[in-house]
Amino acid sequence: MIRLFFWRLTFELLDLLDLMGFKFKNVYYFAYGGNLSTEVLKLRDITVYHEFPYILENYKLVFDQPGPFLGSGFASVRQAKLNNVYGKIYQISLIDKWRLHFFEASLFLAKYKVITQKKGNLSYFFYQTNIPKLGLLPTQQYLTKILSCYKDYGPEADHFVETLKNWPVLINQIPAKNINLIIQNYLFFGKKCEKLVRKYDHLLTTFFLKLIWRPGIFKTFLQKYF
Repeated sequence: MIRLFFWRLTFELLDLLDLMGFKFKNVYYFAYGGNLSTEVLKLRDITVYHEFPYILENYKLVFDQPGPFLGSGFASVRQAKLNNVYGKIYQISLIDKWRLHFFEASLFLAKYKVITQKKGNLSYFFYQTNIPKLGLLPTQQYLTKILSCYKDYGPEADHFVETLKNWPVLINQIPAKNINLIIQNYLFFGKKCEKLVRKYDHLLTTFFLKLIWRPGIFKTFLQKYF
């Protein structure tokens, strides 16, 4: 709960700085999967100044970040020689980079880690799951959403897109027993408390998912009354 409190508090402060016009320098973000959608970035109020297609070399797309259903996974990338991940480079402000970290639960909650890479004069960052789990599958809805982001990408990604189209999907959407978003170890307080701790984690996760799409309180107030 404390981590969730500081997660939201810091997000509110960054939102306030963003509203006040503190953008600082511009940085480059490599987006792949569902984050290729500009609609997602708009919902998160992330301003894109410039974008262009980019290939992340010697990495492959995987679904190894546990999702809300038993056996479901969100997209990540993993190092793999002679493989490529097709995506886009977005130029965003440093403030939006920090705000994006909160949407991706990479700060305080540490679900994704931030990887910085440089090629030539281009330095950029991307996300990779912090605790990968093998054997996970995307839901059909999630995979369809990702595929829609590649419809106007270009013929160079045809093989990559075809691989995604043939990717196996999760059939039965049974709510996952272990979420582990806020609490990593359900046995921390002993076996007798496991059920209670698991329920508490589920409640916190539900609260987190409601918070993550809610605009900043300070920012909303100032935009409405000033």
